Amino acid sequence: MDSNKIMNFERDNPGRPFPSFRQVDRSEPEKFRESLKRKLSITEDTDGLALVHAVANVSVLVEGYSAEAEEFNLLAVVKDLGLLPMDSVYINWYRYDQIDRIAFKDLVSFFEYIWYPLIG
Repeated sequence: MDSNKIMNFERDNPGRPFPSFRQVDRSEPEKFRESLKRKLSITEDTDGLALVHAVANVSVLVEGYSAEAEEFNLLAVVKDLGLLPMDSVYINWYRYDQIDRIAFKDLVSFFEYIWYPLIG
């Protein structure tokens, strides 16, 4: 997790610790990349950036929701889509080489401290 995210949370929530998370072990990101490559039917030699683009190309926007909106609620999106999330989820920060695991309930509760919109 980016240290700025933690500092911003602690600044706004004095005395409250940032939600528990863990950076996945070094071997795990490779497993994620391999799994995604198989599911997307792309070559094994595809690099991390090309993998990010491949995932983006098959992604769809969910009508009526914007993560940038003040009232955004990740749990509402998940429920509306009929998804049943696991207790813990994985967050990719870069090119499927920097991945954190966090409780889904914490991601929902503290989404505004964890996800920031892209600038530019």
